[in-house]
Amino acid sequence: YIGILRENLEVSLTKLGLENNFILEQDNDPKHTAKKTKKFFNSNHIPIIP
Repeated sequence: YIGILRENLEVSLTKLGLENNFILEQDNDPKHTAKKTKKFFNSNHIPIIP
C-alpha cells in the first residue's frame, strides 16, 4: 500500500491541482491502519480522515 502511495499519490494530486489541498480518506482495512502506514503518513505530512 505504501508503495502504491509513493508511486501514485503525488502524481495524482498534481494532475488534479490538489498538491497542498487534500485530505486522504480511507476505511479501516488493516493495510490502512498498520503502524508502518501511519508512520508513513506522519513523516510525509499526509492528512488523513481515519
